[in-house]
Amino acid sequence: MKTRYKAIAIGCATEAFFASLFALGGFGPCGPTNPLGFIGMLAHFFPGMFIAAGIEEYFKLSDIGGDILIVLIQAIFWSAISFQFVKRGGRSSTHRT
Repeated sequence: MKTRYKAIAIGCATEAFFASLFALGGFGPCGPTNPLGFIGMLAHFFPGMFIAAGIEEYFKLSDIGGDILIVLIQAIFWSAISFQFVKRGGRSSTHRT
């Protein structure tokens, strides 16, 4: 499997994990109702919510469209991070002899 496809799969799986934590954790009137919901919410803040909020406002998307946009942006974000780890392949930055 190519490196980019591995990274996309890992990024999407990571986002699915955090999105499920957010959904299963519950959300009350003042925020998450338990620590799992808080972890899921925190994982969505950077950069997903900030970037998606600007795009959602500009294009006047519905709430569901904004939620889908957040998940897509976060999947791209986690894929980019995982690409760096997959590309490196567990090698250290120093050469050992």
